[in-house]
Amino acid sequence: MTKLYTFGCSYTYGQGLADCMICPGTNEIMPSKLGWPALVAADLGYDLVNMSLPGNSNRSIMNTINYEVKNLDSDSIVIIHWTHKNREHRYVEFKNNDAYHFKNGQESIYVGSSDQWRGNLSPLQTWEVNQASAAYYEHIYSDFHAMLVTRQIIDYVDLKLKQYGIKVLHLGPAGHREDDGFHELPHFYDTSEINIDPKHLKCFEIDLARDNMHPGTESNINFFKYIVENHGDYLRGKHNNTKKDNYEIY
Repeated sequence: MTKLYTFGCSYTYGQGLADCMICPGTNEIMPSKLGWPALVAADLGYDLVNMSLPGNSNRSIMNTINYEVKNLDSDSIVIIHWTHKNREHRYVEFKNNDAYHFKNGQESIYVGSSDQWRGNLSPLQTWEVNQASAAYYEHIYSDFHAMLVTRQIIDYVDLKLKQYGIKVLHLGPAGHREDDGFHELPHFYDTSEINIDPKHLKCFEIDLARDNMHPGTESNINFFKYIVENHGDYLRGKHNNTKKDNYEIY
């Protein structure tokens, strides 16, 4: 059976939904079965492998895909919900330690010896209270640079998956709005050759999950309906391009 692989952050993981309440100190957690990836997979009749992780940056999403792509069958379908452009990870010297792991379906991803590129990574987040994050956002970070890097990451991942003959749907970065300057990037980062949907985020604004931070059950159902309505034929293999002039917003 065709496998649907989803990559992203907590929005894709389903954090905060009834079956995915992540508590401090939790070492083993499962992606939600109530989130939009599970609903899309069930509708399409595909097996789901949810490879997202709460707190992911676009760089860490890229590295997960770069590591996993060799394990994907050529008939696999990939949906990537890119995350906030202001998230970043820095990578330091690898040390052989299994710090924690997240279960995804039947498989476990270990952050440590099994995924060496992820061995020791340090998140740079706006909500992190540490010296590195404070210095980064005060002295280095800029919105335009973050948009440029995000665009480069999306381009790279798209080409990488196409190299393996894998069909991919990109969902524009979480937190992205048309007025945030994303479309003002230089013309050589044109999206015309990439199946990317930047107009979907209103679907996630229906309700909040139990943690009052993430999209709730109705928002995930709404997002699932949006994806199937606008991209279902593409994901079912009926055609090779999913771009529309006007997406149907729910």
